[in-house]
Amino acid sequence: MAHPGVAFRAFCRRFAVSPIRRFAASSPYQPRLRSVVSGVTYNLRVLAMSSLTIPTRSEIAESDTWDLTKLYQSEKDYQRDLERLKQEYPRYASFKARVGRSAQDLLEVLEFDKSIDLLGEKLGHYVSLKAAEDSANRDNLARKAEFSSLGTKIREAASFITPEIQAIPDDRFTALIADPLLKEWRNSLERLRRYRTST
Repeated sequence: MAHPGVAFRAFCRRFAVSPIRRFAASSPYQPRLRSVVSGVTYNLRVLAMSSLTIPTRSEIAESDTWDLTKLYQSEKDYQRDLERLKQEYPRYASFKARVGRSAQDLLEVLEFDKSIDLLGEKLGHYVSLKAAEDSANRDNLARKAEFSSLGTKIREAASFITPEIQAIPDDRFTALIADPLLKEWRNSLERLRRYRTST
């Protein structure tokens, strides 16, 4: 449901301001009507603005807010996953120069990247929704800034994956994706190869 003030302001625009002004413009009583309309319009605007006070997060009923317990039961649970992500993502370095070595190596890096992505996505949803709840809350701002910084580090750590996949020679790549181990990844890998820079 729209905030009462928003609905009332829309009412003023639609039914009080525009129609009366159009009538006033064509009326023989134009000067007097213009004065009356201006006064009414001003009073309506003041009344509308007085009802537009935005409630703070603490003033909103719990039933009218997002249920973030579907993501994390508490801030402590969020912090636990955040720490896990911080501990896990440096493992990207162990896969460098291994991507095209074997189907098993390629599978391992893809599955690891997927696990990091899924964990980051869950954390990101929580961070985003908490920030949207109250954009002036210092904890929300700090949480968002921290997660953004971590996301940058993760993208940098994983940046070698796509170039290494695209650098695999065609005959080698064909042999790799034919391996049953990569069956679930075959379509994604083939799409990725289409974006190779021609040399």
